[in-house]
Amino acid sequence: DIIIKNYLINNIQSLKSNKGNFRMNVQEGKCIKLALQRLKQHKKRNIFTIIILTILLICILFINMIYYSIQQYTNSIENSIELRKIYSIRYLPEQYDSLKEKIEKIEHVEMCVGQAEKRVFAVKECAQFKFAEADGTIELGVVNNKICPEVVKGRKLTEDDFNSIIIPSKIYANSEAVDIDNPISDEEYIKGDTLLNKDIEIQFKTDENKIYTKSFKVVGIFDSDKYQNTSMPYITEQTAKKINEEIDYSPDEYYMEIVVDNFENIEKVEDELYKEKIISNDRIINEAQDDSEVGNTQEVNFATTTNISVQTQRLIEKIMLYMLIIIIVILIAILLVTNINKSYISKTEIAILKVEGYTNKEIQRITIFENIIVFLISILLAFIGFEILKFIMNFILNYLLQSDILNNMNLTTKTIGITAEEEIKEQIFYLLKIPQKINWIFISLITVILLFIDIINTYFINKRILNKNIASILK
Repeated sequence: DIIIKNYLINNIQSLKSNKGNFRMNVQEGKCIKLALQRLKQHKKRNIFTIIILTILLICILFINMIYYSIQQYTNSIENSIELRKIYSIRYLPEQYDSLKEKIEKIEHVEMCVGQAEKRVFAVKECAQFKFAEADGTIELGVVNNKICPEVVKGRKLTEDDFNSIIIPSKIYANSEAVDIDNPISDEEYIKGDTLLNKDIEIQFKTDENKIYTKSFKVVGIFDSDKYQNTSMPYITEQTAKKINEEIDYSPDEYYMEIVVDNFENIEKVEDELYKEKIISNDRIINEAQDDSEVGNTQEVNFATTTNISVQTQRLIEKIMLYMLIIIIVILIAILLVTNINKSYISKTEIAILKVEGYTNKEIQRITIFENIIVFLISILLAFIGFEILKFIMNFILNYLLQSDILNNMNLTTKTIGITAEEEIKEQIFYLLKIPQKINWIFISLITVILLFIDIINTYFINKRILNKNIASILK
């Protein structure tokens, strides 16, 4: 190498004068070919770079999948009426009208439902919802013309609907909780659209154990997946109140439910309820109850059917977002350092290319193509690695769900006194239900930006070297 370097320095002027004779008219294909040759020559260095880039790109893909999937899933079900409710605000019957009027003046509150109009607390059974696996037992939700799920077939409920009902697109009506170890298959759901414009009969059991039967006409079907994967049909406030009167429903305690216009405004409404002294941190009160002991409000409203609270849900999204930013910054830093290192090592090679007659533009193309090839190989390997990692994750989660490993660990939750393995299993069950999606717009944009940074960085580093004469480079 020393001999070659001295030879080149000593003969630099003659080589320069004969540059035109040595110059080769290099086409794009020739540049790519030379870039591939350089890739083989620097095999160890490039393999190390590819491994690091691949790992970081896999991390970006995986974190993006978690962040985007949960975000999309949450956004898709935030319209669910049940997720927009503030529950268990206790009241005295004689004060209901004044309290309701006061609450409905609060911004973002769309509906207040009292004990007389809310869900009918009696056994409800629908013959049309029964099949081998489900006993037809359901809960009824209460809506009005303002608060009503968007229907995909038929129409919404109106104020004049006393004997009408809207039902979900998929119905699994069962008095027992879903068995997490044996999830429901699509074949086990009753398709709601088969009952559109038909009459269904729901039986209510009174306090005296008498059976009261009510016939409803199915006027609309809503998307159950969008609305919290619910199997809950909805009736109007007037219908619920009439049924409660007819079955002589007399509750011992009276509770109100508040429906907020948007999922994200729940906390704002709760803050206003605190300010108005309708609820407090340790009890639910109103002006008519003075200091009498009353029931507690639900501490959190759930962000998704994965049973993650609002605060936890937002925290997960923030953590995932920060992790994405950190990994992207690290990836950019590695690209910059790698390019500086490559250029430093390749100084002699650049000088030799200049001596051989390659122009600055052609040398730029060769080195940039080399970096692009390394980056593209990393992207390809990253997608393959991501799919393998996703498969392994789903395999492990399914295995944990179906095995007795968690049960044998004797996990307990001291704060609530129940076995933690059931909670873990429930989290895994709902996690597997969330569609695993990637934000391809984000991934494409980040890929283009990273590639652009890589090319620009290589270009300017090479330009600084190429602006020097051959003797300076070799020194």
